Amino acid sequence: AEAHLDAAQVQHREEQQGAHAKYRQQCSADVIVHDLQRDLAAARAAAAAAAAETAAARQDASEATRSMREVTAASAAVEEEMEARASARARDHDRDKEEAAMCRLREVQQ
Repeated sequence: AEAHLDAAQVQHREEQQGAHAKYRQQCSADVIVHDLQRDLAAARAAAAAAAAETAAARQDASEATRSMREVTAASAAVEEEMEARASARARDHDRDKEEAAMCRLREVQQ
């Protein structure tokens, strides 16, 4: 009977050890799952931050493009104005030359 009792105790101890081993495995699995969930949350947060940075960069690029278009338009307007002034000066100069020539002609005719 004592041998039977010893065998029962050994079996009980083995069952307890098996149960403890399963519990430790489950705890390890739970820790791994928790770590993976934490890593996933961090990756999602990083992806959201990257998306926000990308959106901000696109906005900056859009504003820069708009500014460049404004500068180009202003530059073209200044160039047109300068050409118009140069043309007006040339016309004025030609008119002044014609008036001077007419004055000399009148002087010669008198």
